[in-house]
Amino acid sequence: MTDVLRNRLGFAKYAMLVLVLLAVIFSGANDSEAAKKKKKHYDDWRGVAADMALEFNAAIEDVQNDKYRDAYTHVNDAYFKYYEVQGVERTVMYAISAARVNHIEGQFRDIKHVLLGNQDKEKASLLQQIEDLKIKVYKDSMVLDGKAEISDPDSVGQAIYVVSRKYPGSN
Repeated sequence: MTDVLRNRLGFAKYAMLVLVLLAVIFSGANDSEAAKKKKKHYDDWRGVAADMALEFNAAIEDVQNDKYRDAYTHVNDAYFKYYEVQGVERTVMYAISAARVNHIEGQFRDIKHVLLGNQDKEKASLLQQIEDLKIKVYKDSMVLDGKAEISDPDSVGQAIYVVSRKYPGSN
């Protein structure tokens, strides 16, 4: 009886080991492919902010068309695909301040709560908050690139963002 149990237990352990190894091999390949797709190379922080701005602009358009769930996806993508994955959050924390990161993350959180219907806010106010967040992120990217000072107002991000998108290479 014990020999049969030992053989069965041995086989069960062996089968489990094979399954775990296969899972690790296949999930590792998918994770590395996903990481390659998520992590994009940028020449500067303003490039990251410009891609985030595309997400914010899409969210603004969705809110204007009462597509709050789609807007949520774009704001969420701006945070997770760019602010977090590209290292903006970490770099702002060290180069600017943890308080700034907390403020920016709070803006993301508040916007997402409104988009999910957890908080009420007038549409015009929500649109302005998304626009303000876009400008703040761009200003921070300018600070990280040495094109603005920490003490500059957030509005410097808007002025330079508009000019740089109309006239690439102007800043």
